[in-house]
Amino acid sequence: MFEARGEVAHILANVESLRRQREVAERSIPTMQKVVESYGVALRQGNADVVTYYNARAELTANNWS
Repeated sequence: MFEARGEVAHILANVESLRRQREVAERSIPTMQKVVESYGVALRQGNADVVTYYNARAELTANNWS
């Protein structure tokens, strides 16, 4: 019984940690969108490389689907 209670407490702590991580990720999305937009403008002006732009887009997409 004690072991089960310990496992439940551990699971609840993990859930809370994941909830906080998700909140942080969700709050960062608008900033990441602005960064991607800025890289897009810089890329079209010849001031950024395509790899940097696509890496930023990939990171934004990954965070949006998390």
